Amino acid sequence: MGRRETLAMALTPVLAMATLAAGLRLGASRSRLAAIVYGAPSGKGRSRIAWQVVTVRVDRGVSEAVAVPGLVVHSSSGGREATWRGSSNQDGVAEIALDVGDGFAPFSLSVASGEDILAHGIARWDGRAWGPDVARAAWVQPSRAEGPLSIAVAVGGGKLTPGFATDLWVRVTDAATRRPLPVVSLTAEPEPGLELEARTASTCADGWAKLRATPQIHVVGLGLKAAAADGRGADWFGALPVALGASWVDVAPVLPENAAHTFDVVVPTVRPVVYAEVDDTTGRVFAAALPAVAAPGGMGHAAFEAPPLARGDYWLVTSGDPRGAESLDVASIARPFRVAAAGGTLGCGEEAAIATRAALPFKRWVALDGTIEGNPGEERQRRAGRLLAFGSLLVASFVEVLLILRTARRARAQGARLSAALAESDGPLHAAASTSPDALGLLIALLLAVLGFAFVLALLTLRV
Repeated sequence: MGRRETLAMALTPVLAMATLAAGLRLGASRSRLAAIVYGAPSGKGRSRIAWQVVTVRVDRGVSEAVAVPGLVVHSSSGGREATWRGSSNQDGVAEIALDVGDGFAPFSLSVASGEDILAHGIARWDGRAWGPDVARAAWVQPSRAEGPLSIAVAVGGGKLTPGFATDLWVRVTDAATRRPLPVVSLTAEPEPGLELEARTASTCADGWAKLRATPQIHVVGLGLKAAAADGRGADWFGALPVALGASWVDVAPVLPENAAHTFDVVVPTVRPVVYAEVDDTTGRVFAAALPAVAAPGGMGHAAFEAPPLARGDYWLVTSGDPRGAESLDVASIARPFRVAAAGGTLGCGEEAAIATRAALPFKRWVALDGTIEGNPGEERQRRAGRLLAFGSLLVASFVEVLLILRTARRARAQGARLSAALAESDGPLHAAASTSPDALGLLIALLLAVLGFAFVLALLTLRV
């Protein structure tokens, strides 16, 4: 092998790695701000969307939520323009409201902060069904239920809140016919940690009775005994669901229509932000990220005013998690209420039907993701850097193959000349010189060179 070939074979991998490093540096992701917009269906008969924007800093493929001031969210659809201005909080969350028009027509959406475009494009709509299930009540699963009468227990809002009184709704029916039974005497036997305003009650004409319960700890149980006038009875016992660390809101079962409603959210834990939203049977009507203000007694308060609401059934969801309404986890509560004409009174069965109306998780979708869009100029630079990095490996592997082939060819030529010079000799030297180069060894050398560069290329493809 000549000195030049030896030097070229040694320098080729070095130059390839240097070019590779330069290309990867050129194509590396830079730290930038981006936004993810989470969509939700609109409330019944509303053209105004209540969506959530999460601002993040993207660095080398890792996203971290950050607060971003001076956000401007702009929508455009069929000549209708709408703009929201504000800032995201320490969780990187901003609750926005935009009037985008009726229906599910596509519309363009952009999120900006100063000169930085955090996300832009056509907002995606999702036609999935909304979560609430108006036909299902939030029944507590008993661990014991005995007797010819049937006892069912539901918690208003689905969960108790430690330290705050919540309505328990008890319904007594005939176990065989499922007919509701009026004037059935109930005796409650709470376990330690559960306080009741009254331990006795009687069912109304619809078979319902109401108990007022306050949990003082996170695990509580309740026993009930029912006794009808005809001597039949029933025993019931179960553990009541308690929302750990949940906020408290006193929501009346019925609110007047077309009037603004002010709610005071009490935050018993040390939590700087509470998330509240109003949902109906169709979609998300209103949402707010509320900073909690410390008050005497060690509890925080966060008051907010919901917009005027039309007649219908609603849920007020509170959570310490910006996406708590999606999972309705242990610290999230969806409290049902109804909006109706002012005046009038509710019967026992009507109030129970509202209070025990359960909600399934209120699902959302990613309407726009600025973390995967990026800046067009930056994307072009990243592609150029990757092309340079991968191209250097391909060129280097091709050069190495050529050098190996040239070296092998030169060795064959030298062997042929040596064989001709010793043609008259029959000795061992002549036999060795006339032996052709090892073809298998040459093939192995070529494959090893190509395999080495292919291995580096595969590693880069997986990591980039």
